[in-house]
Amino acid sequence: MTANNLPGRDALLELAARVEAAAGPDGELAKDIFRAVHPERVPTLGHPNDYGWREDESGWWLATGEDARIPPKRIDPLCWLSSLDAALLLVPDAFWIERLGEGGRGRFRAELIERTGDGAYGVCDSAASLPLALCSAALRALAEGPAK
Repeated sequence: MTANNLPGRDALLELAARVEAAAGPDGELAKDIFRAVHPERVPTLGHPNDYGWREDESGWWLATGEDARIPPKRIDPLCWLSSLDAALLLVPDAFWIERLGEGGRGRFRAELIERTGDGAYGVCDSAASLPLALCSAALRALAEGPAK
């Protein structure tokens, strides 16, 4: 993931803090992260004749055909907060995972370091799960950006 067209540093850090405070996957938080890191992909809701994008607690779905209740296509950002593999997709291209594991007291920690070794990093000291820790660290790394 690259840092093009991302919201400001403070907005990304606020999202990272929300991820660290979460007890588990949260649909609204996941959608807020999606809006921040993929603003160009957020669907416009609704369309005449009951076709178009709809929103539910976990993401967005596209209503097509005669029965607009059947969701043939979905955008489901919740997986970033529940799947380690999906959380890896949030890690900026210029970073690698330095540490990922238990942080003590049943919490988890993630640390990302810029590949060039110029000192940019993203750290989550305490989250409820490994995917949440990695997601928070990735948001912090995006906020800091590659060292200039």
